[in-house]
Amino acid sequence: MSRNAIGTSIVGSLPRVFPKGAVPVVENVTRMKAVGLSHMSDGEWSKPSYVSYIAQRCDGFGGKARSFGARDLIDFPNFAKQQVARKSVIPVENDYNIACIGEVRVKDRSHLDHDISMFISALRDLNVPGDLRQHFLTSASPGVITLFLQNKFYASHEEYLARLVEVMREEYEQIAASGLTLQIDCPDLAMGKNLNYSKLTIPEFRKIANLHVDALNDACVNIPAEQLRLHLCWGNWEGPHHHDIDLPEIWDIVMRAKPKYLLLESANPRHAHQVGYFETKQLVLPDCKVLVPGVIDSTSNYIEHPQLVARRISEWIRVLGRERVIAGTDCGFGTFDCVHTVHPDIVWPKLQSLCDGAAIASRLPN
Repeated sequence: MSRNAIGTSIVGSLPRVFPKGAVPVVENVTRMKAVGLSHMSDGEWSKPSYVSYIAQRCDGFGGKARSFGARDLIDFPNFAKQQVARKSVIPVENDYNIACIGEVRVKDRSHLDHDISMFISALRDLNVPGDLRQHFLTSASPGVITLFLQNKFYASHEEYLARLVEVMREEYEQIAASGLTLQIDCPDLAMGKNLNYSKLTIPEFRKIANLHVDALNDACVNIPAEQLRLHLCWGNWEGPHHHDIDLPEIWDIVMRAKPKYLLLESANPRHAHQVGYFETKQLVLPDCKVLVPGVIDSTSNYIEHPQLVARRISEWIRVLGRERVIAGTDCGFGTFDCVHTVHPDIVWPKLQSLCDGAAIASRLPN
């Protein structure tokens, strides 16, 4: 990637449908290289979801925990039923909401060992450009684990969170030690206000978010900021999202988090306005941070025109500067293994438009 080229990155998860006989990681990396992505992950193909996979790797989880339900979907129950029937969203009763019912301890690192070795082998065997640190593997944040794997064992939220810090630190450091960058998925810092914490006031929610950022920083204490990405998310479902907390309400808290790279929704209709906060200086990106704004929507089957993608990228560059922007996706495309809001056949053309748009933006003057 040349110095002036705009980097392109996915958030993490990719479709779970592969050609017969294909090795999923190799298939994902092959396709990502073909469309031109410069920052790749393994696609999270081995995980049932971006957070419930923890129950495969740790003792202390079991049974069921009823989902709180998204406040925006609760407001439109007929629409919610329609989306559940279409398998576009997971129902309140689902297989992913597992409870914490005992002491959380690492039981099996073979899943992580396998993910790391398979991804690095694919990158090397397919001669993917860039060193390992340009590419990444994802992990759930301590805070988002508490959101979905609800506490039925520890005396307090703080005690549960502290235990998860110790357990997840091992996973984080193992990924970083491999040479790859670690992406920590933190939808709890935004989406949490629409789910478990929907009844809290904003000041009350900010206290929770601050606790979660403290936990994240503690778990990443031994990893340099340059090897960390943070994915901030309001939820990857097609819905009204009219209860999403506004970015300025949490920005100062998010900026306390250690990771250098921040992945931010900014293509979907509820969050496409967010570049304006930076244009007007209502929000300021510290010099030590790089933004990865979403420029293609991960909940729509529209294939964005490359010229639109280029326009979105150029707007961010004009506001923040070329060196502080990597073009990305709003979210992953397969955050749960049974839910595909965007059809798998359409994901790849969307990613091609991302890369084509970045190429157009790279040729434009600063």
